Amino acid sequence: MKGISIEHEVADIAILLAYLANDLNVNIDEVVKRKLSLNAQRYPIEKARGTATKYDKL
Repeated sequence: MKGISIEHEVADIAILLAYLANDLNVNIDEVVKRKLSLNAQRYPIEKARGTATKYDKL
């Protein structure tokens, strides 16, 4: 991928994700907020920081 910046690749992924979300009628902002909230519950900082342990083993 010589000469192609990582920013271009990230932009391509974002564009395709936006198309997919639109086609599936998914609100990206809402689902990301819900997922971040779920992750915060599953991986509390005081237990998960510095470890790769799966949430059900914390």
